[in-house]
Amino acid sequence: MVLSCFSLLLVLSCLSPFGTCSLVEHLPLHTSGNAIVDAKNNTVRIAGVNWYGTDQLDFVVGGLHVQPLQGIVKQIVSLGFNAIRLPWSNQMVETNPIIQNKVLAANPSLQGKRALDILDILVDTLAASNILIMLDNHMSRADWCCNNNDGNGLWYNANYTLAQWQADWRFLVMRYKNIPQVALVDLRNELRQSCTTNDGCVSPNWGGTDKTNDWRAAATTMGNMLLEINPNILIVVEGLNYALDLSFLSTPSQHITLSLPNRLVYSCHNYEWDQSSSSYENFASTLDHNWGFIVEQKIAPVIMGEFGTCNDNQNCVTSSTPNTQGFWFQSLVSYIAQKPTVGWFYWALDGTESTGTGRTWGAPEGYGILNLAWNQTKLEGTMTELKKIQ
Repeated sequence: MVLSCFSLLLVLSCLSPFGTCSLVEHLPLHTSGNAIVDAKNNTVRIAGVNWYGTDQLDFVVGGLHVQPLQGIVKQIVSLGFNAIRLPWSNQMVETNPIIQNKVLAANPSLQGKRALDILDILVDTLAASNILIMLDNHMSRADWCCNNNDGNGLWYNANYTLAQWQADWRFLVMRYKNIPQVALVDLRNELRQSCTTNDGCVSPNWGGTDKTNDWRAAATTMGNMLLEINPNILIVVEGLNYALDLSFLSTPSQHITLSLPNRLVYSCHNYEWDQSSSSYENFASTLDHNWGFIVEQKIAPVIMGEFGTCNDNQNCVTSSTPNTQGFWFQSLVSYIAQKPTVGWFYWALDGTESTGTGRTWGAPEGYGILNLAWNQTKLEGTMTELKKIQ
C-alpha cells in the first residue's frame, strides 16, 4: 500500500511536545485478563478523546466550520491520542439528514452530503491515520446529554424501540466491519433513571427481576448480535448510574459472558461532582469500590469512557486544595497512572459547542482540549497532566 503524503505527515507528527503517541498497528484487538492486547499480544493502553457532535442536532462532529477535517485529525495524533470515541444518536442513523453548510464551512467538499456519508469519510480519515475508533451509542433522540428527564436514560424509549436500537447497531457494525480500526463499540452511554410525564420514572437494573430494563441482559444480547457480524470487535458495556457503578461485578454470577471469549470490556465515567475528593485516599477508595477491583482481580479490562475538567485556568487541572476541580483531576490522573491497563477517553476534544439543549452552536466549549479556532490547545496544563497516562 502506498503511504499518502497526509499519512506520512501524521506519522511524523507523533513526536510532539506532549510525548510520543502510541498508534496501534497490529489489529484486531482482543482481551487478556484485565488488559486489551493487539494481534501480537502486546498490551494496548487506549489513550483517547471524545469528539462529539454526531450525537447532537448538527448530526456531525464539531469543528468542521473552522478547520479542515484532515487538519483536526492531524492534531489528534500530534497530541498523542491513539483513539477516538465517536458518540452517535439513533436519530442520526434513522433520518440521515443533509448537514447544514454552516457547520461545514471549512470543508466545502463535505457540503451537501448526508450525515452517514460524512461519518464514512470521518471514519476513513481516522482509520487511515491508525487511530482506533470506539462507536458510542450516546443518545436515542439527538441532543446534548444527559439528565434523568431527557428521555435517553435507557437503551430504548417510546420513539426508539429496543428493535430499533438493535437494528441501528447492526447497521453500523456491518457498515464498518471491514475497517479494523473500528475496533470497539460502546453499547450505550450513561444508563440512568429515565423519567417521563406520562410514565413516571424507570431505572435500569443489572440482572434483576425486571427483565424489560435489565441492562446486563440487553447488553449481552446486543453484544452477541454484533459479534456475529464482526467477531473481531470489542464489546464495551458501561455500568449503571451514569456509568459510575460497576460494584455489582464483585459477585461472579453478575459477570457478562459473551458468545466469544476475550471480547468484553467494562466502562466507567467520572467527573468532579460525582464523589467527594476530600483526600486522595478517600477518592481512591470510592473508585476501588465502584470499579477498581475489576482491574485488580483481572475480571476484565476497564475503559474510562469519559472524564474531563474545565479549561480556563490552571486550577482546573492541579490544586492542593481538597474538594476542588484541580484536586479531583490530578487525583484521577494519579489513580489511572497506577493502573496501566486502564484505557481512557477524555471529554472532550471539541473547542466549540454543538447544537443542543442548553448549548450555543459555536460558543467556547468549557471542557474542550482545543481552543475556539480548533488550531491549538486551550489550556496546555490539561495535556501536561494527560501525558502522564498516555
